[in-house]
Amino acid sequence: MRTAIEEIKFRADFCSTCGNIEIADHLLGQSKALGYRTCAGFHLGAYIYYASLNENTIALDSLSKVIEFGMSAKAPYEQESLLSLLTVYHGKAFLGEDLIAVSEAIMEYSDQFENEFVNPLYPILAAITLEEEYSKFLPKLAAWEKRKYPITLPGSSNAVEQICQNDGDALTSSISDMLALHHKQATNRHSSIHNHHASFISYTPYLLLNLARTRGLDISDNVQNRVQTLKLGMSSPVDFPDIPKNHKMPIEVDYLTGKIKPLS
Repeated sequence: MRTAIEEIKFRADFCSTCGNIEIADHLLGQSKALGYRTCAGFHLGAYIYYASLNENTIALDSLSKVIEFGMSAKAPYEQESLLSLLTVYHGKAFLGEDLIAVSEAIMEYSDQFENEFVNPLYPILAAITLEEEYSKFLPKLAAWEKRKYPITLPGSSNAVEQICQNDGDALTSSISDMLALHHKQATNRHSSIHNHHASFISYTPYLLLNLARTRGLDISDNVQNRVQTLKLGMSSPVDFPDIPKNHKMPIEVDYLTGKIKPLS
């Protein structure tokens, strides 16, 4: 019967193929920018899946394409340049690169912060990275925490304050609670991250802990709820008609690294 490793490899290859689809020349403006960001999203999925399988060379190549396509999405539609830069921020954060330049670019587009699709966490991360005022963005982040956006987990605004106050104990508790909620969403078939690459890494805790480390606060080893069991479902049952559609493939996942451990 199909294993979780086989399923993850299938998903990785699928994401990589979709991410490499050529953007049609006739697309203009917003449509072209969206096309580039969509490809970047597929490459992010490929990175997460390949990295989980320790296929590091192709994983890093996928991550470089996240940044490449994110940058390419800026020019066609200036009104959504900030959304494209958030994609670049994601790629650089996962790559472990310096985030000062992309944070400066994000802050240059402050006029786009009110875009309904702009996650307020990113302007906050950028502002703190640049040692600029960030508190004016906290009310919007707190409001987003009350909505069903998987990337903005409840407790995010508290965690931001705890990072700036260098309160490691409180931050550990907040991140642990967020990871518990992430697992609840990842295992809920009605959630947008269920059976999706975003279930393998909890973005908000990852980005917050990345920021904390740049400020000398590394509490990753103390965080609870980071390693959990996911029961993967078939992502494309039509491609495997001999396998029951409800077939489940359990795998142990570290929500802060995306690393996996097969279960016997």
